[in-house]
Amino acid sequence: MRKLIIFLLAAAIMFCTPITAFAAQFKSSVNVYLPSFKVTINGVEMNNTYDKYPFIVYQGITYFPMTYSGCRFLGLETG
Repeated sequence: MRKLIIFLLAAAIMFCTPITAFAAQFKSSVNVYLPSFKVTINGVEMNNTYDKYPFIVYQGITYFPMTYSGCRFLGLETG
């Protein structure tokens, strides 16, 4: 019984203590570009002009949109 009371008291202290978290200060904007080079995946040149989720370049790294059809080009499957 004594262990139960100690556990409940510890849980009450833990859940009733206010916790504050502060986010880091980041820049308000970032520079993201569409690639100015041709993107080829498995021998197929990707047309980035009309895609809903295009390839983007951020800080020199090209990011691939992980959509259903895009993953198929990479040979990835979901289950």
